[in-house]
Amino acid sequence: MSSPGETHRWNPTRLARSSDSPYHGGIELTACAGAAAATQPGSLLTVTDINERNARVIQEFRANAGTVGGPFEGATMLLLHTEGAKSGQPRVNPLVYLPDGERYVIIASKGGSPEDPQWYRNLLADPNAEIEVDTRRIPVRATMITGPERDELYARQVQRRPAFAEYEKRTTRTIPVIALEPIGEVRDGGGAPGGPRSRIERPGHR
Repeated sequence: MSSPGETHRWNPTRLARSSDSPYHGGIELTACAGAAAATQPGSLLTVTDINERNARVIQEFRANAGTVGGPFEGATMLLLHTEGAKSGQPRVNPLVYLPDGERYVIIASKGGSPEDPQWYRNLLADPNAEIEVDTRRIPVRATMITGPERDELYARQVQRRPAFAEYEKRTTRTIPVIALEPIGEVRDGGGAPGGPRSRIERPGHR
């Protein structure tokens, strides 16, 4: 178990976590976004580095209406809000998504790790969640996609972000594909849950 400030060499099978951080499990942020340059084998990462990176990405996302630059330039991104399956504490994960009609499709790649990311386990425990997309907060319900539909959605994401093809090669598990479907009233504004409400609208994808 990594302690705060511990330095270790990056390994897709040993992803650092900090259970006290609201950005828990966020190293899959770079994996999901295909930011290979930020997580090359041999690079040094610490738990603090990971949490600070996530905090910066979340801040940039909220300051720029959902747009993030650098390795995430051009990616469609969202902030996923879940509750920890064991702790019950709020978690925020920046993730790349695939637009699919009114659905937001996310992929639990964890960079090709043999284990699923924690945010996926949180959704298994409680499929009701919330996302931030551009300047909106949207309540959603997660559905695990399987079979040919899962394969088709994954292939579409590979076309958009080729790194996802590499993630499949690194693991023997079937990487989960999850569709987030809007289920309620859309609110304006990011930040903490329970922001000001807007009229009900049908979410678009940008």
